[in-house]
Amino acid sequence: MQISDHIHAGGLVLTVEGRMDFPAHKVFQGLIQKTKLSRPQQIILNFYNVPSMDSVGLGLLMFAHKSLEEAKICLSLEVFEGYVLQVLTLANIGARMANFVRKDQLAPSGSHRLWPTPGKG
Repeated sequence: MQISDHIHAGGLVLTVEGRMDFPAHKVFQGLIQKTKLSRPQQIILNFYNVPSMDSVGLGLLMFAHKSLEEAKICLSLEVFEGYVLQVLTLANIGARMANFVRKDQLAPSGSHRLWPTPGKG
């Protein structure tokens, strides 16, 4: 897993590349904890280059959501249509994360949105 970051419209965009699974857990959890310390108002996880996600990946995502929510940091998720979107939809992530996004609507990082905009969920 590789993760790059940039600032867009006041939010920190983390672009994730690679699988969201057990081998990625230390890198992902460490990054979330490190990023949390910098206290951004919003973190946008761009998963457009994540080809697959398993149950560990779902757990990592929920860990990030809960941890950032406790720190009062808004978490948004951008996902391209395909396998990962299907996994997240089946896991009902949209009901847990108000800022779940996909390709066909504009999102905070300039990509596309699926569900409510930040602050409306």
